[in-house]
Amino acid sequence: MDRWVKDISGKSLFLTNLDKLFWPQEGLTKAHLIKYYSDIAPFLLPYIHNRPLVLKRYPDGIEGEAFYQKECPDYAPGWVETFPVHHAERVINYIICNDLATLLWLANQACIEMHATNICQEGVIT
Repeated sequence: MDRWVKDISGKSLFLTNLDKLFWPQEGLTKAHLIKYYSDIAPFLLPYIHNRPLVLKRYPDGIEGEAFYQKECPDYAPGWVETFPVHHAERVINYIICNDLATLLWLANQACIEMHATNICQEGVIT
């Protein structure tokens, strides 16, 4: 299974590289990560609702190099919500994850960690 298209609440979600090993020692793949986030969505989504996210992505699995990402990438689907936060030098458009489609899109981006910030609607850290 290399590519799968799923419709979630009218949003087309393209899932790719589902057989890619993310936890080699356990034999767990990207598909396992996506299923995990799908299973915990009812518990996780209320906690991160309307909170800008700092993401930690592991494109080569948990043993590969990871990086933090704040800015929503240009290639994100149009339905991914963002929240602009004015920093000293520029505006960063943080991702807001309020629905299952966005959560699974983040998992497909190899986002294993999601850190919800304490930035309120006015863009001020509380």
